[in-house]
Amino acid sequence: MKIKEIIDLYIKKIPKNDIYLLISSFLNCKKLDIIKYYDLDIDYSKIEKLFKRYENKEPINYILKSKEFYGLNFYVDERVLIPRFETEILVEKVINKLQKIDNKKLKLLDLCCGSGNIGLTLKYNIKELNVDLVDISSEALEVAKINMDNLNLNLNVNIINSDLFKEIDKKYDVIVCNPPYLAVDEASYQTDKYEPHLALYTKDGIEIFERIFKSISNYLNPNFLIFLEIGDGHYKKIEKVINKYLKNIKINLYYDYNDRERIVIIESL
Repeated sequence: MKIKEIIDLYIKKIPKNDIYLLISSFLNCKKLDIIKYYDLDIDYSKIEKLFKRYENKEPINYILKSKEFYGLNFYVDERVLIPRFETEILVEKVINKLQKIDNKKLKLLDLCCGSGNIGLTLKYNIKELNVDLVDISSEALEVAKINMDNLNLNLNVNIINSDLFKEIDKKYDVIVCNPPYLAVDEASYQTDKYEPHLALYTKDGIEIFERIFKSISNYLNPNFLIFLEIGDGHYKKIEKVINKYLKNIKINLYYDYNDRERIVIIESL
């Protein structure tokens, strides 16, 4: 079956951009180059498998094994959460803050790192950073290692398998954390079926922050910054948790592009 015929077969059922993404992945070519292959005959049964996965609502990033994040290409599969566009706001906030600091040889912890997209993006943009990627999931850390290698960011980047701070024995200048913050009752069909629950859900959306801040002071240098991604509507409860365990701090809340509570920045005073 010719590529042009495959496009025509799906054009009324699937967005054109996604059709081209699936075909370019199959042909291992750039999306813009597909026009060169319009008359190429291929075994339809092989590419049909990709389209069936798409029609079964499997996220296209898992099918493609790829997700663009903050201008970088990350490998993703079912072992990790697919990086969200909103998380780029977190990365932008961190970069803007750290660029104002003269000494950028800071120790940074990416807690609940998943694919490593946050910590590795920060390391890519601020080369002087010493970064530890930490996650409870050894499978997620395998993906983080792939991304670390793909981006050639092995220098001063460590991968640690730990349930939050359990295996940590050092202090940090900066901690970034995008933990599982969705309450169980916020589950959706698509994430339920394909994305790892461990990376998404916590009991009530707050419990994970209680666990983090109960011991976080043991892992902070005197002058510290903490950056969190949170769920919408959770800020007031999380603020109480933060103030329960940390003193002499300034807390700022930032909203995402849909005017939802999204980023919390905590600075030592």
